[in-house]
Amino acid sequence: MLLFGPRAAQAEASWTENFEIYLDGSAINVPWASVSAYADGQYMQAHGGLISAHLGDNTGGYADMTSHWLKRPVNVTYSGTTITFWATYVMADNADYAVFEYSTDGGYTWTTLWGPVNATAIVPWTQYGPFNLPVGTNYIRFRFESDNSGNVNPGGFWVDDVSFNNPGFPLTVVSDWGDPQPPAGINMIPENASNITCSVTTPYNHPLEEGVRFICTGWLGDGTVVPASGTGSSVDVVVNAEGWIQWQWKRQFGVQAISQDGVGSPGTEGWFWFDENTQATVTGTKYVESALPGWGWRCSGFVGTGSAPANGSFLAEDDIVVTFTINEYSTITWIWADQYKLTVVNPGGWGNPNPAGEVWFDVDANVSAAIDDLYMEGETIRHTLTGYELQIGSSPPVTGTDRVVNFQITAPATLTWFWRTDYLLDVRNPQFIGTINPDIGTYWMEENTVATCSAISPASDGVNTWLAIGYNLNGQITYFNDYNNPQVSFQMTGPAIFTWMWELETLPFEVISEFGEPNPPVGVHYYPFNATITASVYSPYYPPDEPGVMHVCTGFTGTGSVVPAQSSQLSVSFQLRTQGTTITWNWYTQYKLIVLSTIPDVVTTPEMRQGGYWYPAGTEIDASVEAYIPGYRCTGYLMTMGEAQSSGDTTFVTFTIEGPTTITWNWEEEEVLTRLPSWNDPLLVSAVDPSVGMFPSLKRDPVNGRPSVAYYKVDGSEAGSLYYSYWDGVQWHTEFVDGNAPEESKAALVNVGLYASLALDSMGRPHIAYYDAANGALKYAIRNVTGGWNVVTVDSGGPANNDVGSYCSLVLNPLNEPRISYYDATSKNLKYAALEYGVWSTEVVDTEGEVGSNTAIALDPVTGLPRIAYRDDGNRSLKFAWLEDNRWFSMTIDSSDDTGYTPSMVIDGRGNAHLAYQLFNGTTSALIYAVQSGKKFYPKTVAAGTGPDTGLVPSLALDDSGHPYIAYNDASTHSLV
Repeated sequence: MLLFGPRAAQAEASWTENFEIYLDGSAINVPWASVSAYADGQYMQAHGGLISAHLGDNTGGYADMTSHWLKRPVNVTYSGTTITFWATYVMADNADYAVFEYSTDGGYTWTTLWGPVNATAIVPWTQYGPFNLPVGTNYIRFRFESDNSGNVNPGGFWVDDVSFNNPGFPLTVVSDWGDPQPPAGINMIPENASNITCSVTTPYNHPLEEGVRFICTGWLGDGTVVPASGTGSSVDVVVNAEGWIQWQWKRQFGVQAISQDGVGSPGTEGWFWFDENTQATVTGTKYVESALPGWGWRCSGFVGTGSAPANGSFLAEDDIVVTFTINEYSTITWIWADQYKLTVVNPGGWGNPNPAGEVWFDVDANVSAAIDDLYMEGETIRHTLTGYELQIGSSPPVTGTDRVVNFQITAPATLTWFWRTDYLLDVRNPQFIGTINPDIGTYWMEENTVATCSAISPASDGVNTWLAIGYNLNGQITYFNDYNNPQVSFQMTGPAIFTWMWELETLPFEVISEFGEPNPPVGVHYYPFNATITASVYSPYYPPDEPGVMHVCTGFTGTGSVVPAQSSQLSVSFQLRTQGTTITWNWYTQYKLIVLSTIPDVVTTPEMRQGGYWYPAGTEIDASVEAYIPGYRCTGYLMTMGEAQSSGDTTFVTFTIEGPTTITWNWEEEEVLTRLPSWNDPLLVSAVDPSVGMFPSLKRDPVNGRPSVAYYKVDGSEAGSLYYSYWDGVQWHTEFVDGNAPEESKAALVNVGLYASLALDSMGRPHIAYYDAANGALKYAIRNVTGGWNVVTVDSGGPANNDVGSYCSLVLNPLNEPRISYYDATSKNLKYAALEYGVWSTEVVDTEGEVGSNTAIALDPVTGLPRIAYRDDGNRSLKFAWLEDNRWFSMTIDSSDDTGYTPSMVIDGRGNAHLAYQLFNGTTSALIYAVQSGKKFYPKTVAAGTGPDTGLVPSLALDDSGHPYIAYNDASTHSLV
């Protein structure tokens, strides 16, 4: 492998020098260099082996005023390289000393790494180091200096077992060219060195042969440390083992382009490089312009050397290209012919001149220049050639009118073509009124000349008198101030369409309006041409003989001169300039609706309001009122619309307003409580047993209409179970649901089934929510298709909250999914549970104070969302909560002294809640009925008594008309009322 030029030093592998190869008393040499340094095996015992290096003389001592050193070249290419050595020494006095030094500039300057040291007594063999050698270190040396203070024998400085440690792995680099880094050869790379960059210089010029260079095409690698191959000139590697990289090269030859006499240099000269034995294509410049205007050169040929053709020539129309196969350095010298430039000036770019622009011709060439003499831009612009001017060098210019010019170019020349532009004037008179000049027709007018149009005005058509009121020039309308024989002059800067405008001397204007008092009034009015008119109307308009009627103007629609043609404004000003000008005022009618009630403070829709409401005619209105307010019943309405009256006995009415309307809601007082005349004899559900029937919850089967009941049965002094019974039309059937099954034997009885709440789904299947007192949990049971019961724990509260589920109330949504309200006795909060898509979820509804006992739940039939009535034990009141927009809201229904016990709730078809509940303040008790109207509840006392006996555990129902029915217990008379 032949290498050119200096190479970078290779990384040096680790080594240890023990000086055993040298003979006792001989000077130490290659790879060391020394002055007064000898191998010693006699005067001072070596550290290891027989021989050590002595910096002194070969008799075991040293002379005064002497310098001794021992040095060696090294190559430290990476950090982490260290040196370690063993040394012993003794000196005459403290003025003598020894040091260890390194150099990074080839030994020109030195830096001390260890020392100086001295001692007048022998220092035994001691290991020194390791010392880190900086990257770039290329020499190390041991040096001993003595002064003139005498000497000792033996004496001086001895060194042995010098260890150079260059840790890492060898990376072998092979490359023929390109100054590779790391350099070619073996390089010690530190262990686990990351992102070591291997690279070469490319392209790499041959150091001895001109026109030859080498391009790196990639590399081959060991496949582990270095990727197996690549195409770049650089690669980052992580060296964690021995590896190698071989750089790949291809040869290229250069083609040097040279310009004869330096014409166009440097743009016409340069180097072109091509791969060996490939086709070389060299392009040149066809024309080069000199510093003298209009002078230049044309490339007329070339002379070649090397692989290039020996010569060649080019015509004026040829491309300047030379192609050949290259296998050596080559040159191409461009040959030039003198040229003159012809500059063709055609200001408008018309007529297709030939030649055009800037064209080069050989000196004294014959030139024929030509151009079309007419050029049309569409149908309204034409350009006509008027002549030329030819300027050759400094000769006098030559002019002419021909479209073809022949001449010999003897100097730089300029040929200028001249044109005249004409525009078409189109004169129009669509109404064919009066006498105009010029007459109707088209005329060619030279650019920038002044055109004049005139008319005789006023003019008569034999019936009416007409005025020339203005003209339209290319779409721009101009009105005359003086209509007597107007004349218009304008400059022809482009094609022009001139249209005369005529109008009657007196014009009509019509005002149309169904209502109101417009100004001008309704009708046809006549004004002089160009009169300024302001039309307006007042809105709203109240007909004086039609109370409750209002007409509202929505604006106008205009024709003719009215601008804008449509607007919501109630006033407009314009100039009257055309026939057929009208303005139509647009209106719509509104009627007043007044809502009344025979009793005050009633919530109506629309609400009762002073002054009533205005509605556009034809609006459909839904009017309604609550059917029942405690103590009053709505008996219907009386409605007056215009002259017509109508009435009804419903609490709602839908109508289309077609006139002034008054609707009055009528009421009559009504006793809240109506006693039913008689009850059928009771049916016995279970055997007579005082432990059976607590917390009963009764529902009617939606399929067959038969009753079902869930209830709690006492099994022991502090235990009980949940049972379910249903009537099949002949007898009652009873089923055990949860708790202490009769057939089971338990060491301890549990207490399950309190606050049972029953619901039957659309298939008549029973669902029961109830309280498991034994575990402080809310439970839910549903009868399965086999007749058994599936029981789940809905909420067990958790370790820190282990008493939930009492006062539970159950309802089913249209999908037969359960919704349960219940009390968290530990936290004293109201909670809510729901089953959706087979998954139970629970949430806290209200946490303000001690709330959540005595719950009753129902679903709004309009929204399907839950509504909950419950007691606020802290404030001894009844509260109401509802879910809206995924948030719970609450309000107080009744804050009377100690109220809200055992509420029963029903929601009517309009989404209003009706409740029955007990008030007991320690002295008196009462049954209370409350009905919702909007966001307000109206409580009313139904029955009252002394003591705690009146209104116990009420149950509420509504009939189809929304009338309430309440069953409750009166313990004072031991009766169900």
